[in-house]
Amino acid sequence: MLFHKLFIIIILIIIELYNKYFYKNDVYAKETSEEASNIKISTAEPINIENIIEKNTENKGKEEYKTEEVTLEYITKYRNNAQLPKGTVQVVQEGREGKQQIVTKYTYKNEEIVSEEQISCKVTKSAINKIVEIGTGNYKNNYKVKIGDKLYVTSDRLSIMSEPNENSQKVGTIFQKDEVTLTEIQNSWYKIKKDDITGYIKSECVTYMNPNSKYKENESVVRCWPALVIRHILYHLTTSHSRIQ
Repeated sequence: MLFHKLFIIIILIIIELYNKYFYKNDVYAKETSEEASNIKISTAEPINIENIIEKNTENKGKEEYKTEEVTLEYITKYRNNAQLPKGTVQVVQEGREGKQQIVTKYTYKNEEIVSEEQISCKVTKSAINKIVEIGTGNYKNNYKVKIGDKLYVTSDRLSIMSEPNENSQKVGTIFQKDEVTLTEIQNSWYKIKKDDITGYIKSECVTYMNPNSKYKENESVVRCWPALVIRHILYHLTTSHSRIQ
C-alpha cells in the first residue's frame, strides 16, 4: 500500500516537471514558428545615404557669405566768404573718405556663381566733404608768399606728409589756426616746419593772413601798400590841383 502511494507521488512529480520545463519549450517553439511565417523578404534596393546627401546638395546649390569693405568718396563744396580778399581760394575743411561694409550671399552650382544677393550694408566710417571758400571781399590779394613766411592752417585738420604727394607717409597732423614756417615751395605743395616736425602740406590749406589778428583786412591792405601809396598820391595831387584852381 505504501509502495503504491509512493509510486503515484513519483508519477505526479514527473508530470509537474514535464509541464514546467518541456511543455513551455514547445510553446515557445510554436510562437517562434508563427513569427517566422509572417516575415516578408523585401526586394527594394539598399539606400545609399551619401548619394542622397550629395544629390540634395547639388539641387540646392552651395551658399557662401562674403564681407567686403568699400571706400566712400567725399564731395567738394564751394562757398563764398566776403571776409577774404577777392579771388582768394582756401580750404577750410579737408575731405576724408569713408568706409562701408557690405555682406553679399553668393550661390554656386557646379563651382560657378549662379546668383548673388546683398544681405546687409553698414557705414562704418562716414565720409567728410571737402569745403572750399572763395573770397568775395572788396579788396584784392596781390601778395605772394615767400620762403620764411609764417603761414596759418585754414583747414580743420591737415596732414603733414614726408613727400609732396598724398600717397607718401604721414609724419604729423596740424589743426586750424596753427602757425607753421614756410621753408620750400613745390608747385601746389609747401614744405613747412612746425616745432620739431618737417614735411609737406597742401598750399590751398594755409594762408599768410593771421586768423588770430584783429586787423586781418588792414593787414592784407598793408601787404599791398605800393598800389595804395600810388592811389593816395594821386588823390592828394587831384585835391591840391582843385584847390589851386
